[in-house]
Amino acid sequence: MKFFLYVVFYLFIFLKIIKCVDVASSELTCLINLGIKTNYDPFKSTDTQSTFCSLVFNSCISNGSIAAIYFYPNNTEVLSWSDFNCFQSLSSLTLLGSIVELDFIYNPIPSIKSLYFRSKSNIDSVYKELPSYENLMLSNLTNSYVLKASYLKNVKSFSMFGGSISFDTEGDQSNSSIENLSITINHLPILSVFSKLKSLSISSDTTPFNDSSLINIQPLSKLRSLSVTINTPNVDIFSHLTSIYNSSLDYIYIGSPTQLGPVSQKINLSGLNYLNIVQMLNNNSIFNYNGEFPFSSFPSHKISVFAMKESNFSIPDLQLFKNVSSVNFDSSIVYGTLPKYPLSNPVSFSFYNNKLTGTIDESWCNVGAAFTNNKLSGKLPDCFYCFLNSSSVSSKLSGNNFTNFFTNNVECGYSQISIYNIKFNGIRFILNGKNMGPFSNIISTPSLNYEQNLNNGSISGYIFSSIYNTTIFEFRLKAPGINFTIAVEPQTPTMSYIIQNNNTFTINGTHFSYDVSLISVKIANKNCNVFFSTFYQIQCEIGYPVVDRGSIDVVVTVSGLSSASKQFVISQTNQPCYPNGCNSNGVCDHVYGVCKCNSKWLTIGSQICLTPNQFISSTSQVDPTTGGNITLYGFFGPVHQTPQLTIGGVVSTIFSIDDNSISTSIPPGKSGITITFVQNGITWSGTIYPYIIKSLQCPNNCGGDSQGTCNTLNGQCKCLTGYIGLDCQPLPTDAKESTPLSVTHIDPSGLTTISNEQTGYQISINSVVEVDYLGNEIGNSLIELTGNWILESSENSISTFKQIVSNVSFILIVEEIVNADKQFSFAGNDFTVDKGGVKISFSISNWNYQSNLNTLRVKMISDITIDNKDVNTCNEDGESSLESSSNTETFTDNVNYLKFSFNGKILQGRFQDKMLSDGKSTFVFTKLISKINNKVTIGLDLPHCIQCLLDPDFSVLLSPDFKSSDSCASKGRKPWLIPVVVVVPVVAIAIIITVVVVVLKKNSVRIRVGLRNISMGSVKDRSRK
Repeated sequence: MKFFLYVVFYLFIFLKIIKCVDVASSELTCLINLGIKTNYDPFKSTDTQSTFCSLVFNSCISNGSIAAIYFYPNNTEVLSWSDFNCFQSLSSLTLLGSIVELDFIYNPIPSIKSLYFRSKSNIDSVYKELPSYENLMLSNLTNSYVLKASYLKNVKSFSMFGGSISFDTEGDQSNSSIENLSITINHLPILSVFSKLKSLSISSDTTPFNDSSLINIQPLSKLRSLSVTINTPNVDIFSHLTSIYNSSLDYIYIGSPTQLGPVSQKINLSGLNYLNIVQMLNNNSIFNYNGEFPFSSFPSHKISVFAMKESNFSIPDLQLFKNVSSVNFDSSIVYGTLPKYPLSNPVSFSFYNNKLTGTIDESWCNVGAAFTNNKLSGKLPDCFYCFLNSSSVSSKLSGNNFTNFFTNNVECGYSQISIYNIKFNGIRFILNGKNMGPFSNIISTPSLNYEQNLNNGSISGYIFSSIYNTTIFEFRLKAPGINFTIAVEPQTPTMSYIIQNNNTFTINGTHFSYDVSLISVKIANKNCNVFFSTFYQIQCEIGYPVVDRGSIDVVVTVSGLSSASKQFVISQTNQPCYPNGCNSNGVCDHVYGVCKCNSKWLTIGSQICLTPNQFISSTSQVDPTTGGNITLYGFFGPVHQTPQLTIGGVVSTIFSIDDNSISTSIPPGKSGITITFVQNGITWSGTIYPYIIKSLQCPNNCGGDSQGTCNTLNGQCKCLTGYIGLDCQPLPTDAKESTPLSVTHIDPSGLTTISNEQTGYQISINSVVEVDYLGNEIGNSLIELTGNWILESSENSISTFKQIVSNVSFILIVEEIVNADKQFSFAGNDFTVDKGGVKISFSISNWNYQSNLNTLRVKMISDITIDNKDVNTCNEDGESSLESSSNTETFTDNVNYLKFSFNGKILQGRFQDKMLSDGKSTFVFTKLISKINNKVTIGLDLPHCIQCLLDPDFSVLLSPDFKSSDSCASKGRKPWLIPVVVVVPVVAIAIIITVVVVVLKKNSVRIRVGLRNISMGSVKDRSRK
């Protein structure tokens, strides 16, 4: 291939030089005399010697001798060969409108090989045997006569146009030299006598041609070229052509006025094994098969051209043309919907001036088809659209109804067009890319020679000069005017700087790729999806939103080659919320750009934080024997569409309703009762405890009448002399004036310790966790409080602690009862805390619940510590014990009283059966969660409250069998220390109302949640495994 290109190049230069030579002086006079005789100016001008050889159709050999003359005589002077015999090398003479001697064609000069009369002359027939000619042409004949084939036996190519002859081929023509025959005739004679005949061109005058004589084509197996322009309607030619046995035909031309007729069956051309070009430029308007394309198949070898104009049929199956390079249906009525391009190889289709409809699929990219002046519509694919300002593209698409046919305003860039790489194989190359357009639109540096657009979108070509030292190619696409930089071989990519815009990252550097599929970007070990890239820039995006921040590593990989890691400071996304301020009922999560409603509101559809997330948190109480009117407290919002209240399965009348309360009535009863409230398409269900408990139990019945009396109004014992504590237990039998006193210490960390001798009870509120309606803790909601308290104030034996976590406020108040017993009133309960005891108040504000189905659980821990000071080994029993009791027969599992005993010391805790939920008194439950060795955890289950307040109290007493250290000293026992730590939870809250909120779709859903009861009875410390 390389050798061939060099040959073509030097041949072109050689011919250019021959065209530039001067006429030899020995022949110049003859040329001038010829010009004077025929009055032909180009032959007699002063510069004839230098210009003649460069005139079109004239030629000279290298020494200046004239080889070919082509001219128009301007007078009626008769020419003879004596006017030309001075041209020693003249081999070709073309005369236009000349008058010559009558025997001119019979006596040529010896050098003449080709003689052409291209317009009318006085030679009007051939009447005897002709001398030897390579080519003889007679034009514009007018007479009719019989031409004997024997006259032509010395002529290789004979053409006679005009007139009307009868061709007499009788006799022995075996020695005839005829290879190419072009004649005007109305009847095709038997031509098989011409054994060398390769090319036949027949035409007719105005007299109808005898089409039955076309049968004489069938024996011409050596015929390679056939041209037919005959004056006959509905002629059948292809039946004769396909009947040629072992045909050598490679060229078929049918021109006007030939009119092919309809066919009774489709034509099979597969037997024409040498066929290369078919041109039917005649009127083919009725040449079809029942309105369909008249051909059924083509040869299996490659065909260069198939042209069929002025046709009328539906668009054929394009698979028929898989072996055809160029298909032309111009100026026809080819109709139907344009299909997808079905072929794997490019075939150049031309449908200029037809009736095609539908859209152009992108499968037609790189085919080079022409669709000018059809009825196509829709949107053009980018492979066409991006190059509309190039006339070579727009001219093939004009005259249709495309929605984006804008030749003066084409906006296309790297996202639509791309060059990926260039691959070399010797001097040949393949340029790979996407939507690169016609290769004539590409300018490259260094220069490349393009050959063709391939069907897969690539472009092939070759080079003359070496590129071994070239590492980078620059390409410019003239339309739409964008540039590409391509490396010959992949190289390691480099990054210079990175820009972040929310979750989109722009990476600038070198040796990237225009093919995004070859690029991988890792940002903090996360895939960054590449959606745009060039040689110098990459754009990619990671999942939205961006939650990482700070310094991270970025690595780019292109074609398997990875860059060095580059550090980059990443920022979280910062997106505004709509509406701004979340309608004052929530806060904006700027990372996600989403409003997070507070626990009182929901987002439904476009109503951002505007739908009340209703709940009931507490209720007033009535006599259990009579029932009566009650008020339900909670949050119900300002809008109440179709409210309905069901209590115990019975629809109840709503007397009134506002943002925070509902007035209704309930029947007599006791314990809890289920309730369902529906409004605004939302259903809330739960259990309330609206009945007054008239009589409360005291712990251990105050030891009986001999030890104390029980006040059933508040469940509090009044102890007789010699008895103490919540349950009026006896004073220690070994009590003396030296009986040790309890000491309370409140640590700045919020830890409270009540110590007696070496035994200390540590009391702490450990954590708060959200609980679902089944009682399961929600793991991601746990807030640890231990060790995070901040001491706000400490005076008058009252210490106040505070901490804020995720906008939730926690306040802890610890009050030491130091001088005397002290009376308290809380949530409707009156109680007394003995001297030496501790009362704790704990509040939670603005907990943002994950669901209105959820409530809160406060965990308290009590731990026992042993100090090596004031050691008394007389009471070491080696194990602790735990007792609890309820203050009512209705809720026997509720822990209202707790006794935790160890080494003759008792920690007593009292847990009120009420708390304040959003300022309203409501019933609560306390339960034992665990006791492991000397560590006790108590859970206080709160309702769904926004402001939650608890109020337990604790004290440490000596057990009745307490022994002073003196009482066992005579036995020789020495003090010793058992390093055991016990934690006791001291606050308990019962969940009064468990809430279930369901957003209604079509029907409201009611979920009733029962209380989860844990039996707490008397618990002795045992090993739990």
